[in-house]
Amino acid sequence: MWLCMHNAIPTNKLRHHCNLATSPVCQQCRKYDEDVLHCLRVCAPSKEVWQLISSVNHQYLFSFTSWKTWLQTMSKGAFGNIFAMTIWWIWRFRNNHILDDKQWKTQNVIHFIDIMCTDLTSINIHSSEHHINCHMVSWTPPLDECVKLNIDGSCGASGDIGSG
Repeated sequence: MWLCMHNAIPTNKLRHHCNLATSPVCQQCRKYDEDVLHCLRVCAPSKEVWQLISSVNHQYLFSFTSWKTWLQTMSKGAFGNIFAMTIWWIWRFRNNHILDDKQWKTQNVIHFIDIMCTDLTSINIHSSEHHINCHMVSWTPPLDECVKLNIDGSCGASGDIGSG
């Protein structure tokens, strides 16, 4: 979603602008320039996925003309998780078609979205049964003429550790 919100997913329009593609035209429909909105909502395969998701108010979903407003509005509220998962699977659907030449059926994508939603619900139910100690961390810039090196680390239940 972050890449989408910052117009950074490598659609053909963006790739063409960066001289990484010979044309900005969508490789799925071969009719229109492939920007974020076209890729994730307007193009026929994407539109078909959205139309098969029963929990979506289709008239509302397709009413936004700005891709940024569409993403910001639809990613909020109770539908936000389903929306984000659908965006991810549509992007993967598109990439499999273009990059791997795999022809998924729309029903497969709907099935994958359903599995991911079920998994998320299971995780939410499980995590609400246990108290999870959460500490929010934020980054602060270094003082002038200083360099800051950020690292991450993790520790598994078995005692395995990793950092990078």
